[in-house]
This record gives sequence, C-alpha cells and structure tokens, in this order.
Amino acid sequence: MCFMMPSNDLFTILFEFNFSLFNLRVLYELARNPDEQAALAVDLELDDSPPRLNRVINESMRLWPVVAGGGLRELSKDVITRDNIRITKGTTVSFPAFSTFRQPWISRADEFVPERWCDDAPQIDKLRDMFSPFNRGRRNCIGQTHAQISIKAILAYLIRGYEWSTVGDPKPVYYLTLKPEGLRLRIKERPSKSQGREE
Repeated sequence: MCFMMPSNDLFTILFEFNFSLFNLRVLYELARNPDEQAALAVDLELDDSPPRLNRVINESMRLWPVVAGGGLRELSKDVITRDNIRITKGTTVSFPAFSTFRQPWISRADEFVPERWCDDAPQIDKLRDMFSPFNRGRRNCIGQTHAQISIKAILAYLIRGYEWSTVGDPKPVYYLTLKPEGLRLRIKERPSKSQGREE
C-alpha cells in the first residue's frame, strides 16, 4: 500500500514518525527544556544544520537509546577487558546502552545537557569513545546515514515551524527499546520573524 501526501503538510511529517519514534523522544526533551528549544529554533533560522542540532540529537540518543537493551553477540574470540577480565570465545554478550550511557562518571547523567557534546566540553573525549547509538564495526546499522539525515531534516522542519510543550510526563517502558509510553505533546505554530515585526 502506498500513501501519497503533500510534502509540506504537517501530517506528512508526523506520519514519518512511524519510521522512527526517536524523533518524538527528541521533541519530548525539547518540550521539557523550552530554553534549549528556543535557542535551537533561532539557530535553525540561520543554518540548516547548526552544531546545536547535532548536540540535541546526540544527547537525546544518550538518554533515549533506540536499542536500549543492546544487541546480543556471541564472541568469535577471547576478549580481555580494560579491567583485565577474560571473556572466552563463544560467550554471549550484550551492550546495555541504557545503563552504559548513564555511568556514574557522566556528569548529571540523568539530565538533558546538550552542551556536554561541545568540542571543548570536559568529558567529550570519553563520551565519544563510549557513544555508539548505531553500533560499530561490521555489525553497525546499515541505515544509520539515512536515519541521521531523516532525523535532522524532520526535526529542523518541526522546530522551525512549531513550538512544543509537554502534557504530563510519559512512563519509560523498557523492552528491547525504551519507549515513552503515554507521551503527549502540545503543539502550536511558531510565529515567524516577519509576523513578530508586524506586531
């Protein structure tokens, strides 16, 4: 079945969220942090892909990892961890993204802090080293480039044109993914700069 809709229709953009609930998670964090949302809207007026957009996406992926439970893998060879622990070939291992991205060394680990992804942030090197929302190596997500482009394009459109606020808080439900069950957002059209000048 194929749906054809006007490309500039808000419904079309929201329909795309069936492709990825992640966008809703980003909007939820921005709705909870209106100052960050407003700053991003200003940046998007000047640039289609400002650095702040990447920071917001990275921070949302850290708090709401798409595959929160991580994938299961069987080791093809023995592995020695940084703590000098040997894990033998054939062992099934997992990368639990939810807890990995909230380790005690991460400052304000449960808070939405996009600035932690600035190039000069104190923990940036360690964060980049452990951050792998699309996995790594031979088994990384083959659709990650498409996903990143789609996420940026959809969020840029929705933040430029609309203001988002929360209607209560969702309940995080943890399966393989981490879903914001009961998430409800309020949306209203964002006044354009020209409208603001006329008023």
